[in-house]
Amino acid sequence: MAEAADTTVYLKDYRPYPRTLERTELEIDLHLDAPAEVRTRLHFAAGEPGELVLDGEDLDTLGLFWGDGSPLEEGADYRIDGARLHLLRPPAEAFTLKTHVRIDPHGNTRLEGLYRTSGLFCTQCEAEGFRRITWYPDRPDVLSRFLVRLSAPRAECPVLLANGNCIETGVETGIETGEEGQRHWALWDDPFPKPSYLFALIGGDLTWIERIFETCSGRPVQLRIYAAAQHLERLDFAMDALVRSMRWDEQNYGREYDLDVFNVVAVDDFNMGAMENKGLNIFNTACLVADASVQTDQAFANVEAIVAHEYFHNWSGNRVTCRDWFQLSLKEGFTVFRENHFVADARDADTERIAVVRMLRSIQFPEDGSPTAHPVQPQSYREISNFYTATVYEKGAEVVGMLRTLMGAEAFRRGCDAYFAAHDGRAVCIEDFLEAMQPFAPELDFEHFARWYFQSGTPQIDVEEDYDAEQGVYTLTLHQHTPPTRLQKHPEPLLIPVRMALLDAEGDSAGAPLPLHSDDIAGGVGEGGGADGQGGATETVLRFNRERQSWRFEGVHRRPMASLLRGFSAPVRRIDTPAPDELQRRAQIDTDPFNRWDALQQLGVLAIADADAHADTLIEAVASALECSAQEPARGAQALSFPDMAQLIELSDAAEPQKIALERSRLLGRLADALRGRLTEVWEHLRGGVLKDASYSPDWRQATARLLSNRCLELLCLDGNADWCELAERQVIEGANMTDLSAGMTALLLSRAGTERARSHLEELRRSRADEPLVLDAWLRWQAASEHLGDLDNIRRLQGDERLAGGNPNAVRALIGSFAQNPHHFHRSDGAGYIFLADFLGELDRANPQLAARLAQPLVRYRRLAPALQQGCRRALQNLKTRGDDLSADLSEVIDLGLEG
Repeated sequence: MAEAADTTVYLKDYRPYPRTLERTELEIDLHLDAPAEVRTRLHFAAGEPGELVLDGEDLDTLGLFWGDGSPLEEGADYRIDGARLHLLRPPAEAFTLKTHVRIDPHGNTRLEGLYRTSGLFCTQCEAEGFRRITWYPDRPDVLSRFLVRLSAPRAECPVLLANGNCIETGVETGIETGEEGQRHWALWDDPFPKPSYLFALIGGDLTWIERIFETCSGRPVQLRIYAAAQHLERLDFAMDALVRSMRWDEQNYGREYDLDVFNVVAVDDFNMGAMENKGLNIFNTACLVADASVQTDQAFANVEAIVAHEYFHNWSGNRVTCRDWFQLSLKEGFTVFRENHFVADARDADTERIAVVRMLRSIQFPEDGSPTAHPVQPQSYREISNFYTATVYEKGAEVVGMLRTLMGAEAFRRGCDAYFAAHDGRAVCIEDFLEAMQPFAPELDFEHFARWYFQSGTPQIDVEEDYDAEQGVYTLTLHQHTPPTRLQKHPEPLLIPVRMALLDAEGDSAGAPLPLHSDDIAGGVGEGGGADGQGGATETVLRFNRERQSWRFEGVHRRPMASLLRGFSAPVRRIDTPAPDELQRRAQIDTDPFNRWDALQQLGVLAIADADAHADTLIEAVASALECSAQEPARGAQALSFPDMAQLIELSDAAEPQKIALERSRLLGRLADALRGRLTEVWEHLRGGVLKDASYSPDWRQATARLLSNRCLELLCLDGNADWCELAERQVIEGANMTDLSAGMTALLLSRAGTERARSHLEELRRSRADEPLVLDAWLRWQAASEHLGDLDNIRRLQGDERLAGGNPNAVRALIGSFAQNPHHFHRSDGAGYIFLADFLGELDRANPQLAARLAQPLVRYRRLAPALQQGCRRALQNLKTRGDDLSADLSEVIDLGLEG
């Protein structure tokens, strides 16, 4: 696949588009066995004379005309230069440009632009897919009103959807089109100006569910969720999540929906999770379908979160969009923050916060320390699709969360209202967002805070404590340092909100909050909330903005325990290592759920590194946490969620993942042996109590009870114990719900003895659930992630499975993505796992560059690996690079960054 030479785009080079595009009219004719034809009328406003440039890729241009129908003259009126159409002398007055192109949705394996999959015509235009549909100024700062006429064979495509409101439909009769037969059409009008990346269409044979939602002003909105017929009964949960999201956004942000209809569609072949196209959200089926027979509790939670996320984009992304792609986090980071806030309200705030932190530490922190590290607002890129990252999304959300913490909830809400009011219908920048907030927190140094957007890397914090018992003075000193990255050689200090409290450390009052008295806290001691019952503040937010900073607290009459970064108030890493007994004490008495969990995490890291020295302390701390599991199953489940491999590798200087995985497994085995009685009691209590004979519900309370019982089961199966493996096998056979089936299979695959039991069930599942792609993806994941089944020979065998024949992104991620996270086989000492992945990516890149570039990330995040493994990753990248012009711009950029690093 020869592509144009890579070009780097720089934020500093941004220039506004020279004309306003007032109206875009599209006529798109879809055909079953022939290319699609697209006729476009672009109505430009009057403006300064000068060349206009339109983007286009893989277009067969059939005609270019002025509004009066006269053709453009090549050389005099236009020239086509690769993927650019240059209008050389457009009129200074308002004018219309007509284009007629032919495109091939049937051969579009990139899943960008217009493509056909499983009998369905579908689009994905973010970030630069619209240029694969027609000639257009395909950039986010060009906003236009769209009128779209779709036509297609009526029998095969009875559903025709586009953005906005459907204003007319009709049937085209008397047209001889061979096997297609009669055609029909639909006319869609979107009254709100939008950039081309938000354009969408759907054409196919779909079923749907429907509900009427009444907005806060009393206006009815028709909600429809479309999917293939087999999923019709699996859409109710998503509809309920949508309704709750719409009501929540009205109540918490004052944002009312604006169109007459809101459509959501499930698509099997989709590179992303979902897309927020105005009025027509398109979802990966795995992120919309929710049924206990095919989806786990976690999948239900994902559906709820993603439905909310895409709906919230209606305002934070659509009505107010980003000026250029460097501002991507303006819409994505802000919307992830809103999503997290919604999920916390819908479920359990503390549990959801811990889940977010686990993801940050497993994905975003390693990204921040890799050759592909970049700021939340990048300054340059070669391929924008490579910047849909955890840094832009999740770290961007943390930055918004820190701003809310520093401003306070009420001031932040007023700032959001001002932002939406000032910029509705506009394409804006991160600076506009901060500027809207500033009047509501005039004491806050926004210029200093903005470094979070412009500086890459994960800040490290070191803690010093001093207690003067005679004076009753406790002094807290913090140091911050951000390690240099490829883009920032000398990072500057950041404004870090440190939510903190001082707790009584001993005696019957252990864990009780102490009143805070200090003259060193900007904004007042009470800004963080919390009181001691006598009017004294017990929690505050420190504004930590220098390399070294101290705070002096008076009236502290006994040595306190400092509870710092409560609720993980900033995305930083503490590098000081408290003593194990202090961590154990913190896990028991800290009143902040995050800090209790984090203390167990730190103990887990210590125990994996040196089990002889620290395992017993960890076991005691976990046992203590399990004591309250009957009343607080979430706390018990969190106690049994040990540091994962990604976190452990990131905390190493020369990681050998096979060795780390072995030590982690040994530690868990030791813990399971020591706590076998207690784990058995917890499992029996849950399975014989709240879960016994209970009909399935994805409610977080029931889901948490299932999670805790299944974590107990996994630990009890680690040594291949026949009785417990039999119970795990029973969960697989009975298959009461996908959560228990999956947990049973996972438990079996942890040991060789269990794996032998699992083999026949894997074979049976492949036969009996062959028509369930979501189950088959789980079937691939279980094997690819297994120590005993994830070897290269079996991965190569699974590559030939019919599920992967069409290159479905979910199936590819399930097999290859899971293998690339398998510490036992991907990180082989001979580098064979790396070479396998590189070879696979080279072939995948020909069909789907975006997917290939995303799956390449494990090869470039090698800085924490042992030198020999680093060399293996680099050799694999160098082998890929030798493909030269055959590489896409997407994958080429990732390879170059990896080799540069």
